[in-house]
Amino acid sequence: MPSLMEKVWTEEEFMALPKDGHRYEVVKGELVGGQGYYTAI
Repeated sequence: MPSLMEKVWTEEEFMALPKDGHRYEVVKGELVGGQGYYTAI
């Protein structure tokens, strides 16, 4: 069975994301967020 490699986001890739009004962040190399992503402050 082939192993699945997880995508590790770099700072350069993260900074190239479109400024679409959605909130994104990279946590331990994984991109999280997007439409409907909210955090309590």
